[in-house]
Amino acid sequence: MSRLSLSAALVVLVSLAMAGPAPAQTVELAPIMDATLYEDAGGVLANGSGSYLFVGRTAQPLTRRALDHLSLTIRHGEAIGIAGRSGSGKSTWIKVLLRLVHPQAGQIALCGRPLSEVSRMELAHLMSYVGQNPFVFSGTMCENIAYGNGEVSLAAVQRAAELVNLHDEILQMPGGYHAAVTERGQNLSGGQRQRVAIARVLLKNAPILILDEATSALDNISERCVQDALGIKDADRTTIIIAHRLTTLKHCDRILVFEDGRISALGSYDELVAQDGLFAQLVRSADAVPGSTGSHNCTRAPAG
Repeated sequence: MSRLSLSAALVVLVSLAMAGPAPAQTVELAPIMDATLYEDAGGVLANGSGSYLFVGRTAQPLTRRALDHLSLTIRHGEAIGIAGRSGSGKSTWIKVLLRLVHPQAGQIALCGRPLSEVSRMELAHLMSYVGQNPFVFSGTMCENIAYGNGEVSLAAVQRAAELVNLHDEILQMPGGYHAAVTERGQNLSGGQRQRVAIARVLLKNAPILILDEATSALDNISERCVQDALGIKDADRTTIIIAHRLTTLKHCDRILVFEDGRISALGSYDELVAQDGLFAQLVRSADAVPGSTGSHNCTRAPAG
């Protein structure tokens, strides 16, 4: 299998279309392996490798596409912001990139290769994903940060924790980096769970980083420290950021504004505000965040 070259265009989406699912009525879940996902009238069915996933079924007809004729090229090293109202297709597009769902029509290429030909193993090496509610398991803080990265030294784990403004909080826990974490991280705050997950991706250092509301629970100081650590403007990493807190997208090269499954506007933060369209409306409607401007110190932040 040929290696993917990240020097070329990273992702190309041409006339991407996908039927939108109707509301699910029942949910059954079993592990998904290297299976293909099919959308059919609100049901998602995966066949292959003995895997099965079913999310409801309904006889209601499909009324609109979840994604409708997107055409886009993302080049290696770009920072791309994703904005839009809830239900506009942002997360569905990310699921397509991660090969969790497949479009009914159109073409997707990753580094010049059809995405369907890129194995899940290759995707796992190329991409890191952090969602709004990251997975934290029963173990120690050190084990949770190192998870998925093989043999990692304590010094490397500590450095990653420092970069996401978590190190001092860990030292205040009984046992420090050996402090016990309960199942799903229920003894951690939402912001701590998110920073644990972001510290993991710093250790992995994948060339493609996808952040799906990954800093939504962080205070402004911690969020800035995380953005600095992730190197959002790093030419060696492609970053895709979904955020409802739109100031998070200020340093992106381009922002894609999703509306009804389409990209309705594209530009920098300042350009989109000046256009006075949907993006500007979202900015104006956002609650003011005290302390969102001014100097900051990444050596210490409140827990959360």
